[in-house]
Formats: sequence, structure tokens, C-alpha cells
Amino acid sequence: MSAASQQQQQQQQQVAATLEDAREKGELQRSYYSLLHCIVHQSFASSLVQASPQVLDSLLTALAKGAATHVDASVRRTCIQVLERLLSDWCSTDSSELVPGFKAFVVQQLGGHACIVGIFGSADLTAASRTGATAISNGNAIGSRAAVGHGALDARDAATVSLLGEAASALKLLHQKCGDDFLAHLLSQVFPGTGLPSELQQQLAYHIRDDDAKQLKDFMREVLLSIGNARK
Repeated sequence: MSAASQQQQQQQQQVAATLEDAREKGELQRSYYSLLHCIVHQSFASSLVQASPQVLDSLLTALAKGAATHVDASVRRTCIQVLERLLSDWCSTDSSELVPGFKAFVVQQLGGHACIVGIFGSADLTAASRTGATAISNGNAIGSRAAVGHGALDARDAATVSLLGEAASALKLLHQKCGDDFLAHLLSQVFPGTGLPSELQQQLAYHIRDDDAKQLKDFMREVLLSIGNARK
């Protein structure tokens, strides 16, 4: 075998090893999200509050990133469901919360990055990826460095439609917990960065406030379809 052939074979083996490593890491990540989903939906969400700040930081950062940027829409949906359940269990409609600062965290990461920018895209992905949220647990900072991106979602795909349904439910829950302050945050801090026309931004805020989750999902799908058609 010539030296060139040996080198080519080695390169192919390295590529195969890299792909296998990426596949294994992907499966491990999916299992991690599924485990968290199981924990919070078996009424153990309150037990996570007892975790160390470092563990809670890692957990929330992973969920925020998965909800906003994972290439698989079904994985995004799982992450959103976990964050929804934590919001439901950890925060009331007043200012009380089991993890101080968590409500502000989900407003920015779940409501802004995952359910809006992660779905409709951002006019400035670089700036969005540097945006962080901070929650305080037992006097310690929990920072999120989750990057934000648009995975080119196809509004005709069944997994994407399911993701939109979950995102709509999360937006409705956030409005229920935070009131019109949440809408003000979206209108001033989130919607302008998506590049959506101002009229659409106002309509989206209206649907979040006044529609049920199904109607909101249908409207979000229409917006996503229009974005997809504009790219063609």
C-alpha cells in the first residue's frame, strides 16, 4: 500500500471515529434531557432546588441551550417541557419563587430565546448568543451561556408542529405567571431582534395575551411558513 493510500485510510478512520464519538455524545445528551423530563414530571422538581448551585447552573444552561438550538425539534420540545414544569412548580403568579431569579431566567431564556428567537430566527445571531440570564440560588449566581440559533425549522414537519404547540403553551404559561411585563419584555427586547415586521410583532403579542394555546400555535405556524416561503 502506498503512503498516499495509507494516509487516506487513516483520515477516513479518523473521520469515522469522530462521527461515532459525536453520535455517542448526542445519544448521551438525549438521555440526559429525558432523565430530567422524567424527574420533573414525577413530582420531583422541588428536589432539584437542593442541588448545588454548580449542578443547577449546568442543568439550566443545558436545558436553555437544548430548548433554543438543538437540531432535533423533538429534543427542543422535551427541553421546553422541562423548563415549563420548573416554571409551574417553582414560581407563583406573585413575586415568590423557590429559586430566586428563576422567573427572570425563564422569561429571557425560555420565553425569548427558545420560544421566539430559536423558532423565528434572529437578525443578529452573534449578539444573541452572547446574551445571558442570571438566576440566584441560595445567594449564588446561576449564569446561562446558552447560544441562540435558528435550526431552519420546517413548519410542514410534524415534529416542528409539536414544538410550536409546546412553545405556545410555554408562552401562555409565562404570560400567566408574569403578566403584561412579559409582553413588554418581548416587544422591547426580543421581537425587534427577530427581524419580523412590526405589525407581526404586535399581532404575536396579541395572540400570546388573548388567544388559547392552540390558536397561538396556529398563528406561530403561519409566521414560520411565511418565513420559509420568503427564503425560497
